[in-house]
Amino acid sequence: MLAREWLSVGSYLLKSSGQWHIGTSQVVGASFRKAIHRLLSRIPRPAVLISSNFTQWGPELSKRIGELLIDAYCHDQLPLHALETFNELKKLQVSIPLDTQLRLIRALVKEDTLGLAKDLFNTIPRGTTYKHYLQTALFLFAHCGDHRRAESYYNSLHQQKFVNERDIGLLMHAYGTQGQAERVRIMFNDFFPVQEDGHRANEPGIQHFGVAIYACAIGGQIGEINYWLEEMVKAGHRPNIIIFNSIMQAFARSGDMASLRAVLDQVKNSDYPPTAVTYVLLMTTLAHRRDVAGVELLYKEAVEERGIVPNRRMVNTLMNAHVIAGSWKGVIRVFDYIRSDAHPRIRLTIELYTTLLKAYVLIGAPFPVVSKIFSKLEDLNVKPDSYTFALLIQSACDAGEMEIAWEIFREMDKLAQSWTSNLYIDVYILTIIMAGYLRAGKRQKAKAVYDELVARQIQPSAVTFSVMLTSYGNQRSEEAMRIAEAFINELMNIPERPWASPSYGKPLAHELVYGPLLKGYTTLHKAEDVERLHNDYSAAGGVETLGTLSALFDVYRRTYQIENVKEMWPAIFALGVEYVKETPVINTSKDDPSANRLLNNILCLPLSIYIDALSAAGEHEEIARVWKTFQEHGFSFDSHNWNHLAVTLIRAGQLERAFQVVEHVILPYQDQARDLIASRNSTPNSPLMYSLEDLDKDEEEFNTTSIESQAQLKKRASWRLPSIRRNKRHAMPQLEEGEDAHADDLAYPMHVLHQISPAWNVWKIHIAVKRVFLRAIEDLREGYLPHPVGPRRGQLPHSQDFMDDNQETRAEAKELFRQLYDQYPRTYSLLQEFEIKEKRRLGRSFGRKYEYGD
Repeated sequence: MLAREWLSVGSYLLKSSGQWHIGTSQVVGASFRKAIHRLLSRIPRPAVLISSNFTQWGPELSKRIGELLIDAYCHDQLPLHALETFNELKKLQVSIPLDTQLRLIRALVKEDTLGLAKDLFNTIPRGTTYKHYLQTALFLFAHCGDHRRAESYYNSLHQQKFVNERDIGLLMHAYGTQGQAERVRIMFNDFFPVQEDGHRANEPGIQHFGVAIYACAIGGQIGEINYWLEEMVKAGHRPNIIIFNSIMQAFARSGDMASLRAVLDQVKNSDYPPTAVTYVLLMTTLAHRRDVAGVELLYKEAVEERGIVPNRRMVNTLMNAHVIAGSWKGVIRVFDYIRSDAHPRIRLTIELYTTLLKAYVLIGAPFPVVSKIFSKLEDLNVKPDSYTFALLIQSACDAGEMEIAWEIFREMDKLAQSWTSNLYIDVYILTIIMAGYLRAGKRQKAKAVYDELVARQIQPSAVTFSVMLTSYGNQRSEEAMRIAEAFINELMNIPERPWASPSYGKPLAHELVYGPLLKGYTTLHKAEDVERLHNDYSAAGGVETLGTLSALFDVYRRTYQIENVKEMWPAIFALGVEYVKETPVINTSKDDPSANRLLNNILCLPLSIYIDALSAAGEHEEIARVWKTFQEHGFSFDSHNWNHLAVTLIRAGQLERAFQVVEHVILPYQDQARDLIASRNSTPNSPLMYSLEDLDKDEEEFNTTSIESQAQLKKRASWRLPSIRRNKRHAMPQLEEGEDAHADDLAYPMHVLHQISPAWNVWKIHIAVKRVFLRAIEDLREGYLPHPVGPRRGQLPHSQDFMDDNQETRAEAKELFRQLYDQYPRTYSLLQEFEIKEKRRLGRSFGRKYEYGD
């Protein structure tokens, strides 16, 4: 209808012609234009609309309709739909006015699709001096953090005397995005100098103070934020939600959850409700704590309670939370939700494809699979960004294909040289390659990569140093440890520590640097060295964490210093409880089935260390007390805890209870996780997994215990390299067989891989535990009843630890053997299978190992 009546109404609908009207006509026209925009923005596939009507409309009317569609989509914050419209018109050789293109570029920047914005910008001829072109260029490159190009366009505006207060803020933003807080402060003082009366000249706006606070947040200079808040209040401004978001981001990056919650409370009590940006920030924080259920809770709250329309960033953050936690089924579900057009406002972009590729790398997908997914992006007209290339390089390094990794790097570096490229070489890419060479034992090539990093004037990060120190720690030699310590001492003697800036999802910088050596000395059973290094860590400004305390805790266990282990446990337990209390949420329902979601993985590792130490010391009653206390505080247990408990029960002479643990806890969890993984709904009605009312009909059996088994999947991140070999052996034949049938399904290989990867195997009886069980069963067959084991420096029980031989005990042993067979058939059958394998493996030495002890 609009096409038929265009001559009558067209001038009211376009921004370029709407200004021709004045008075009442202009007001009515603006209202009419908004109503039409709301209707047109609901068209899901504009390219189909334009191509199917092009012959009827002709080039000129298609141009006007296309311009209207672009305006409507940008107004409704759907720039990807607008870009689809633009690309279709371009394919039909229909030109679009420059102003419309510039509006689209700004909309893409606001959507944080910077690569697409730069691609569109690069189609406009360079050298244009048009004011809106220069301001849009400044807007684009400031958000990219490209201060050189931002300054170039700012200078062009300044020469023509076009500069306004927004342009000044954008120039500072170009440096703020990089975390250069000191540079932003200098610029701020230049633009807005302090006058004699104490007030600043040129009246800085709240956006200028916001940039300064944002720069401090990114650069980790939290102490400077208070200064800028005081200056802002002095200038007559009150914090708005943008300021609050920047402050919360600073605390989230530094891991200061208590301060984050305090700011969050201020937001709740302010006149500024949380925005989508607020929720993305909070979801990202929980994602890096591997709290997937918490991320979903926030997503649901934003949509249902705050009325926020989910956007691409929210969905991508949700998907990334599953990736970080190793919840591969959740990754597939979110990707399928987007792919099935369940939410037409959200399109698959390079950011979402990159998150999927990240999942492939972390699950241990063979390099050919990752490479094929990468290649398919070109077929989908999706341009890889720097992070996508980094993941491809990571996959090649994980596969040991260092020559291929280096070739990919060189190709990327060549592409990055172009002025129009959105690629850049950063510290993370070079660190990935350096780590690959170190794992391959090629230290000279690793050194060459580090030299290249320095030559490019790229600041090494704490992760870079951690990779180097891990290489020394893994050598397990005192000489290597001394060299590594000397390097740390040299690092700490330099007052400036630019590498210590906080980073999302990583341990604090000092822990990254000291951690590899703490672990190395622990592996070498050097308790005194761990103590000394731990003291150095604290003196250097390191914050006590579960990671650093666990290293000291573990070395005491390994060296049988039981009193030190017992002395440390209360502090570790208290730290875990405090960590759980730090969860940042806006509103939590008491009926939330995942309310205790963090309680199931925070203290699992320290608990396993503790009960193993107590068991080796023969303090079986203390184990029961600790286990009960753990439960009373709401903590859950992972597979490792239950495996350790089974061993301690055998050491305590309670063989039947050990069988109960396997039969009624470990194996049922294994079944549940395996059944959950095998299913796939390719058209889910919700991206959420842990919200019971959002589950699809085929997932009604899903319950909160699945959350606990999913939480264990985070451990698979450390299994990436062994997974690659296993996946290549078992998954490749199936993937090659189904390649044609699933050619357009980029998540299909993930569905195959996550069934082969050790997802359900997280809940299993460990090999070492099976051996303990088998020894106990062999002793039972010989007529020896289980008997509590005293402190024997960690030795496992053998026949000599059981009661003396007599007819009565033989009869009791026979009866117990029969009961175990009858009441715990799955466990007994599993042990029978293991016994057959062990006899085949050990041959004649089986009897010496299991019947008479080592």
